[in-house]
Amino acid sequence: MKAYRKLSNIIEHHPIVSILTLLLLLIVSSAIYLSLKGIRFKIPDETVQISMTFNDSQELVESEIIPEETDKTRVLTFTEAFYFCLVTFSSVGYGDIVPVDEAGRTFCSWLILMSQFFIYALLPIVTAGIIDLNRKKRQHLLDTTTS
Repeated sequence: MKAYRKLSNIIEHHPIVSILTLLLLLIVSSAIYLSLKGIRFKIPDETVQISMTFNDSQELVESEIIPEETDKTRVLTFTEAFYFCLVTFSSVGYGDIVPVDEAGRTFCSWLILMSQFFIYALLPIVTAGIIDLNRKKRQHLLDTTTS
């Protein structure tokens, strides 16, 4: 019961901390799910091929760096999954990590819907809580100065 009262007090007096904590928990749990579930993602590959041409006296005549265009898919590490969830949840969506199967697309759709829920549903609640808290503080100041 004490823990519930303490949590209730934190939520009432610090709504931003509560929402940010919930947001962080959602992103971390999503990243853990992605890294453990085995959902495959297309990840940019930084593999390059270096081509060099030498003349008879072993002097470099020409060199060229050719990026290899390969579609590599693999399961994300926790760090990559956390990055992906954070970028997706913030609605930035760089597109550098892309789900390639049905499970990945379904999960990403859920993550996008949750981010929109946070932005459009919880933000007004937090704002109203902050306004109400400021109103109570002003009323308390007025009560103490008039007494």
